[in-house]
Amino acid sequence: MILGLYGHDRGAKVLARALRDAGMEVIYTGIHQTPDDIVNTVIQEDPDAVM
Repeated sequence: MILGLYGHDRGAKVLARALRDAGMEVIYTGIHQTPDDIVNTVIQEDPDAVM
């Protein structure tokens, strides 16, 4: 799971693409997420890693 807290998400998108290309499932939350939104997504998705 890759988190987006700020308005700059280019690096997160590049990382997400590289991980997908390596065969991993990536859940990208997008930008401007609140901490509560992030916690709820982590609980719901139960990821192996959060970046």
